[in-house]
Amino acid sequence: MSAVEKGEVMTLLQLHYFCKAYESGSVTKAAQELFVTQPTISSAIRELEKEYDCLLLERNGKGMVLSEMGKLFYQQASLLLNYAEDFSRQMHEAADQTRYVKLGLTRSVGSNVYAEFFAQCVFQYPEMNIVTRPGASVVLFDELRKQHLDLIIVPRQEEEDFENLEFIELKKTRMLFCMSRKHPLAGCTSLTVPMILNEKMVSTINDTNKTKVLNRLFAEYGAVPNIIERYDQLNLAVNMILNNVATGFFPEEGVMRYNGIVGIPLEEEPEIEVLLVWNKEAKKKQEVRKFIKSIREFYAESE
Repeated sequence: MSAVEKGEVMTLLQLHYFCKAYESGSVTKAAQELFVTQPTISSAIRELEKEYDCLLLERNGKGMVLSEMGKLFYQQASLLLNYAEDFSRQMHEAADQTRYVKLGLTRSVGSNVYAEFFAQCVFQYPEMNIVTRPGASVVLFDELRKQHLDLIIVPRQEEEDFENLEFIELKKTRMLFCMSRKHPLAGCTSLTVPMILNEKMVSTINDTNKTKVLNRLFAEYGAVPNIIERYDQLNLAVNMILNNVATGFFPEEGVMRYNGIVGIPLEEEPEIEVLLVWNKEAKKKQEVRKFIKSIREFYAESE
């Protein structure tokens, strides 16, 4: 029969009291440091000695010293207490992680969609902790599959495989061909791809999905988009457009706040869907399910 079955189980608290008594040099000091009574410490040590039928601590003129058995006991007790502390820390960290919603956002579409919903989310779930991470669609999908993110808000992807992922459409947005107000096409209300085949364009790095869209549109006319520069920040690309050096193709949310830029939809690509995507493992978290439910209801009511 095991010690557990017989009910003869030492406690972590007893081990803690024993180790502290030895490290402090006396029961009195240990009791003061742990804010307990001296009999509490003494009783814990007696119980351990009784359980293992041996003397663990001996007194001499300098305080308490370990017996031969006590040395082995102290070594193993210290290991066990350190393990228990590490176990507790890891479990608390894991529990904290389940309380967070890790949300990835594309810098234009994703960030603006989340900003629209944010006030509603805070009102409905004030206790929800949401950590956002901006990035390009291709990077966010990779982080989602690695379970570094719970959900992402992204525009529809040209060639994305949604295996092991789930998604809903939140809303639709427009991709706009952007130019300076000084550009000859700025007065048009709509454009077709043949009208922009020869235009110089700027974009942002990691624009894989947008490039695929442009390549598809231009390929129908035997051409490829002339992207002369890619920048790591949207505002650098915007400055090139404002100065009428180049044009660009950006989501409506990414350019609508810039004065001096005209955004015109392409007739061949009038609207794209904005998606909320999550991995199936993340949906096991209650906070993630709350977020999905809340944002789904918010955009359903907005239609």
